[in-house]
Amino acid sequence: MARNVFFESLALNDGNPFFVNDYDPDGSADKTLRLVPIARQNGGILVYEEYNSLVVTVSGHISCESELLLDAAIDTLKSTLRSAGTLRVQYGSSYRLLDCIATKVSVPRGREHISFAPYTIQFESESPFWREEGLDYHIFNENITTADDTFNVSIASTMDAEMVFTLEITEITPDNSDVQISIGNSSTNQFITVTETFHDADVLVIDCKQKQAFLNGSLIKARGLFPVWEPGAGVVEYSDDASTSRDITISSANERRFL
Repeated sequence: MARNVFFESLALNDGNPFFVNDYDPDGSADKTLRLVPIARQNGGILVYEEYNSLVVTVSGHISCESELLLDAAIDTLKSTLRSAGTLRVQYGSSYRLLDCIATKVSVPRGREHISFAPYTIQFESESPFWREEGLDYHIFNENITTADDTFNVSIASTMDAEMVFTLEITEITPDNSDVQISIGNSSTNQFITVTETFHDADVLVIDCKQKQAFLNGSLIKARGLFPVWEPGAGVVEYSDDASTSRDITISSANERRFL
């Protein structure tokens, strides 16, 4: 059965009247590397690595019962593709999504193309990664009552997980002076720390994707490295320097990303 492909609400592979013949959503974005030669020896050292924007090409054909219907279908295609939107490609029981814009739309029509015409669409995305519908919850309403705690996580994607942590503070001592709270990944030696005076019912959000931290919705300072977790099994490490006690509920989620 043909895999479903949509751009916004337009079905590109439903057979009425659009069909997809070839597409390359499984290709990954190009990567830019910078290697610096090592003095007095062969080889070099990698100092810079970055994925570029992702380009996806979808090609297919339009088949209608008449020339008039083909003209209308081409107009529908072009009008839908003129604005930025989301390309959705079926993967198993879900979809992978790419926020993109059509940079090139080609619909050649020769003398024989009366009610049939091929098309080629080139999409480009600022993000080099596909994402999956919904969020992946790794920690859900776990209770923290000690100064140090760990949580096992499993990253079911092909790219690093940049989690968003939500910490709901029921009680913490002291509540009249600064306390340090840290979240980290020891396998990559990445830890992010916030230092604030916390009170009962405060909500702390640490967003590792946006590289920001918020206390009750207000932006606060954070120091260190916002951690990421590689695909597969991993551990989230929590620590604080509260003097005697704490009662905190922690949750984490991230958007699955795929090359």
